[in-house]
Amino acid sequence: MSYSFKLKDGDLTTNGSVLALAYGKNKLLQDVDLWLRELYQIDRFHPNFGSVIDNFIGNIINLRTEHDIIAEVHRVLTNLQNMQIRRLKTNPQKYTPDELLHSVTNVFTQIRFDVIIVTVFFQSVSGVVQSTRVNIRV
Repeated sequence: MSYSFKLKDGDLTTNGSVLALAYGKNKLLQDVDLWLRELYQIDRFHPNFGSVIDNFIGNIINLRTEHDIIAEVHRVLTNLQNMQIRRLKTNPQKYTPDELLHSVTNVFTQIRFDVIIVTVFFQSVSGVVQSTRVNIRV
């Protein structure tokens, strides 16, 4: 099983006097959320990490914008899945089915004035379906 430090609103969380850990389905949810919110290519050691969703800020919202955002979500999560597969091949005992991304089941967008709300539903290898929401102010 792998784990990460647990984050809440971008800050580390504690469990008593120690840092809390995210693992299993909570780690997958946190990973998906981080990959969608992190700026693309900001990490020189992981150049495929992150998304360009922030590039839509300041643009006109139309049908093409929605399609581009949905395509970006799929691109980002495919990169996450490919990274997981590479790591799984080198160290298979490190992962549980709960923390491995199996598929993106649906991506919904809602436009509310100057905000696009993106809700992503995804499934782990164990079959657990989860969702995360990203708000984009344009």
